[in-house]
Amino acid sequence: MFLEEQRYPLEVEYELIDSCVNSSNRAMSYSRYTDKTQICICALNQTMENISYKQLKKSESEFLTHFRNSVKNCS
Repeated sequence: MFLEEQRYPLEVEYELIDSCVNSSNRAMSYSRYTDKTQICICALNQTMENISYKQLKKSESEFLTHFRNSVKNCS
């Protein structure tokens, strides 16, 4: 049986990663920006494995809890 990868709409993924990377609202070096981007992408991928887009829309707090834990795991 073929299982399709579960993805959020591209616009949502972009906004989530951008918010994660730029959450401090401070200037950062290119290398720090790159590292932080990779951490945020990793966290989003881990979160998408456990929280569907439908669940995200239903319970943002559940999504945020899982996402924050994923950021720690990916750091």
